[in-house]
Amino acid sequence: MKTEILPVRRHPFTDARGMVYSANWLSALGPEVGMADRIPHRHEFYIIYWITSGQATHLIENQPLEVESGDLFFIAPGQVHQAIENEHSEGYIIAFNDALIALSGDGSMSPFLERFFENCTDNPVIRTNSAGTVILQPVIHKMIRETNVKDVYSPAAFLAALTSFLIECARLHETQGNKNRRPQFERMSSVPKEFKKLVDERYKLIKNVSDYAELLFVKPTLLNDMTKLAFGITAGEFIRNRILLEAKRLLLNTDLTAKEIAFDLGFDDSHYFSRFFKKYTGSSILEFRK
Repeated sequence: MKTEILPVRRHPFTDARGMVYSANWLSALGPEVGMADRIPHRHEFYIIYWITSGQATHLIENQPLEVESGDLFFIAPGQVHQAIENEHSEGYIIAFNDALIALSGDGSMSPFLERFFENCTDNPVIRTNSAGTVILQPVIHKMIRETNVKDVYSPAAFLAALTSFLIECARLHETQGNKNRRPQFERMSSVPKEFKKLVDERYKLIKNVSDYAELLFVKPTLLNDMTKLAFGITAGEFIRNRILLEAKRLLLNTDLTAKEIAFDLGFDDSHYFSRFFKKYTGSSILEFRK
């Protein structure tokens, strides 16, 4: 089912300071949320699903993800996703945003966000075992309690429980063949990290490597070298891939015309956008939408 625009959902329980912190049983969300989740959409916050029984299928960036009892998976802010089949599954859902993370003030959450949420095309799935369940369930129940209490202490208490939860997820992740997988930004200088942030914020307005290099106070050639070392591709390829990712999201999940999408992405000429899309994807816009 396509829409004229791609919905971006705010959390219904955002507090007065803009913080989102919520944990609940999937069964408590109600049929309205279940129906809404079947429509392609994205959120302004982070989501963790933990399936404790049954099976579910989600479509994340048009890639099917099949999960079953014991599986944990993660959805980052801005990722386009929808539930294909989740009626016969039970479990938990955790939601939080950057405003809550900012309470830590020391960057201690960054390794977990980078490990589980940074890569839009490689959502990790963690399989919990009985020992992991014994550890994780009391922690998530603590988050559910703070969700319901919501007093002056709740944000900090929720964040502390969330941190414990993510630490245990990282330990499980490492026992499942990911011991040497460090968050990619641990290997980067601050320049590629800031470049990625700038591209995410400004790719519709700025498309030239030289303009980003100027904002970062480095030469374009140096920026290319640093992004190639950090990401495996040049700065130009990184910008292009970000534009194409959003173009694919809009083509697959909305009824916007190619001209409307081109305008939304900052292209003045829709014909140039069509040629750009075909050159780098190998498919015309019409072929891609079939």
